Amino acid sequence: VLVAAQFLKTSNLLKKMTNEELLALPRMTDVDKIAAMRLMTTLWLTCVVSNAREYLLLITFRMVQLTLRHGISDFSAVGFAVYGMITCGAISVNKGYRFGPLALDMLEASGAKEWSPRVIMFAFCGVKHFRTPLHDCCAPFIKGYNIAMSTGDVEFGMLSALHYCMFYYFSGMNMVPLEKDMRAYSKQTREYKQDNSHLALVAYHQCVLNLMGMSENTFLLTGEAMDQEEVRKKAIESKNMQGVTVIMLMRMQLAYYFGETDLAKQLLRESQSLTEAFKGAHWGVVQIYFEGLVSFSIAREKKKTTSRRAYLKLGHKSLKKMKSLVKCEACNCLHMYLLLKAEHTSLTGSANAEDVRKAYNAAVNTAGRVGFLQDKALSNELAGRFMLSKGDESWASDYLSQAHESYLEWGAKAKADQLQRDYPALIQDTKLRRRRGSVGLKSRQTFSAEAAESHRRLSRMSSSGKRRSSISRWSADSDSTENIEDIEKAFGRRRSSRFSLSSGSTKGFGESERDELITLCE
Repeated sequence: VLVAAQFLKTSNLLKKMTNEELLALPRMTDVDKIAAMRLMTTLWLTCVVSNAREYLLLITFRMVQLTLRHGISDFSAVGFAVYGMITCGAISVNKGYRFGPLALDMLEASGAKEWSPRVIMFAFCGVKHFRTPLHDCCAPFIKGYNIAMSTGDVEFGMLSALHYCMFYYFSGMNMVPLEKDMRAYSKQTREYKQDNSHLALVAYHQCVLNLMGMSENTFLLTGEAMDQEEVRKKAIESKNMQGVTVIMLMRMQLAYYFGETDLAKQLLRESQSLTEAFKGAHWGVVQIYFEGLVSFSIAREKKKTTSRRAYLKLGHKSLKKMKSLVKCEACNCLHMYLLLKAEHTSLTGSANAEDVRKAYNAAVNTAGRVGFLQDKALSNELAGRFMLSKGDESWASDYLSQAHESYLEWGAKAKADQLQRDYPALIQDTKLRRRRGSVGLKSRQTFSAEAAESHRRLSRMSSSGKRRSSISRWSADSDSTENIEDIEKAFGRRRSSRFSLSSGSTKGFGESERDELITLCE
């Protein structure tokens, strides 16, 4: 009751003020209030790690309220960044997003360099990642790391390094340079005895090693970087819920990638109890995504109608959550939504094979457009398996060959090798088409922010009442499989002579919209 009351109080105060008015607030001069703000800033991370949710919320609301009443202090930016993270995760991205940029503007205006790592981490980890291309979030974490280490803030220096590695991994860039960075940062977190950061970082590192084929057991988080049971035990004993969640998520990903259905089912149950812990963070979004993928995978194997329906319902729940994020212009979620939609469509039985294939095409091209190599590969793999189940070996070979190539380009040699073993007669021997330049962070600039902005514009079209195009009918009004064709027209052209997107196939759009859609799918 107290938390709800404080949230409503804070929310009502903020509704009355624009970002410009908030930035124009006077400086805080009350020494006692400044000391209280400093104390609450240092307590916040302890609440996050220990999952003391009520205290975390109350501290955040009080920091914002003190700023509104007594003016801006050096710590106000931290409070607004965290408030944005909470609002985006618990209420709505549309209502909470403005506080991320606001926090960064407050930080710049105050010039409080020593608090920069905290503001950057909370703003990008919990807010900015929704509407900023994921790869563009990596550089700010490196900036935060450098500032933290130069000012002696080792704790947030290591947390910034952890989030850099995390965002790099989820963005789908090649894992070879990432593995080297993870190795270096893991050593640093261990030397500085930053156990909270270390526990999560080694889980990501071991997952990368498994995918790259540098571990004996592909689905067990035990190898060079960590021992699964030992690290998990430490995380539970220290009440490090972030570490527990990350270990579970990495295990669930590996179980899904390598076809360990029984293990994935067990981890899905565990995931359900942890879903609410980090809703505003990107790994919380990925958790929803894999819960849906695992649910649909289990439903596909169930023969009893009752069991199948239960997992379909669970998968559809993830699908609805992802759709709500897409409506809020979350550009990094669009390809996830489309793949979940394709999986759901393939299981309902109400759509023919061509409609399902087009739905997978939409997921493939959307993931590839902004550079999510892992999801482009996965979309191709699932499409190939579906077409094979329908007896179409020609399309299956095309999809599976593309999946094999994308997994190799991502650096997931173990997964590519598994695909080669499972479908030796279908995977064609194609040369890996590498992009120019480095496979590291700089090469990712070939995926410009323009593609992500196109995704956001299309999402705005879908949720705007002013436009009633086929895209808006798909995203805003209906979940029916009839609208798969509309998604296909916007996103579904494969780079193949078998399917093309012409101006005729986008009938119903205005000239400028049609040009935008064709450009997006080029």
